[in-house]
Amino acid sequence: MFLEVWNAIQNFKYISVVSMVLVVIGTVIVYFRLTSQMRKFTDARAYKPENADRFFFIWRYVFMFSIGAVIIFLFSDTFGLLGISLAFMMTLLGWGLRNPITNLAAWLLVILKKPYKIGDRVILGEMIGDVRNISVMYTQLYQVCGTIG
Repeated sequence: MFLEVWNAIQNFKYISVVSMVLVVIGTVIVYFRLTSQMRKFTDARAYKPENADRFFFIWRYVFMFSIGAVIIFLFSDTFGLLGISLAFMMTLLGWGLRNPITNLAAWLLVILKKPYKIGDRVILGEMIGDVRNISVMYTQLYQVCGTIG
């Protein structure tokens, strides 16, 4: 009985469409669950709401791009060529987005570990300053004394 049902499913004319729809529905569910958990976490720790919003803007596109690549990879016939193309595209994206990704990781470190907060006086190299703003890409300092150079 089970074997007959399994053969009927495999011989179904639109099985690839049904499986694609199931993968997309599963992906949407995973995306919203992860986003809601991360939203609770960042709302409690982010210094400003717009910083968390910018993080989720980046998160949305990174997640959709990676899931799109996985879906294309799963439903492709030529895995070798697709894998090489995907690796090449990811290498180019990695080189191009190296600094923004590093800044985003540093911002997450500042948000999670809270080594300093707005108003603290910090020393960076030879520069002394008060922290004015902490955003996703930059931490702004108000220089107290000395020159930058």
